[in-house]
Amino acid sequence: MIFSLAAYSQSEKIEWSENYRLQESDFRAPAPNTGSTQTVNGHYVIEYRVPNYKLLLSKNFNEDVTCSFYRDASWLDKGEFSQALLRYAQSRFDLAETAARKIRKQFSEERGKLAAGKAQEIYDAVISELTTEESRYSKETNFGQNDEAQIFWEKKIQEELAVLADFCKYCKPEKQNRKLGN
Repeated sequence: MIFSLAAYSQSEKIEWSENYRLQESDFRAPAPNTGSTQTVNGHYVIEYRVPNYKLLLSKNFNEDVTCSFYRDASWLDKGEFSQALLRYAQSRFDLAETAARKIRKQFSEERGKLAAGKAQEIYDAVISELTTEESRYSKETNFGQNDEAQIFWEKKIQEELAVLADFCKYCKPEKQNRKLGN
């Protein structure tokens, strides 16, 4: 999920936000001429950085993990199925954000691993899970063409985002009350 970003400018990057839905105009790469089948490719990247000072001073790593969509590396064939493909691409972006939240959560819960230099191990495990989930999503929805399955997955992804709400990029997780004897 993380690629060389040197070729893409920051202005071409859209950070995931619950308030922004992908638009046709966000897909700026030329679509390959594949014949009669419409296609979509969203280039999503999950990046992280773990500042050393945070290992000692903070349990909140939400701002240190970013889920982004790169316009210049993404395409959408325009045509009869554009809206279905756009919904599919948005759901994949939302699914990538669930993975980013899982990474944030694990970074928060497993600071010992971070201190031992194992951030990449956490990242790789979550990305592996994401790859499996994306494959299942694509297959079950027929790349967004099965409307009933698409609705099911949209709901499922939104529920997962809600469960992981404390780990959105700019959220401050609630402090857990720890009482003696519990």
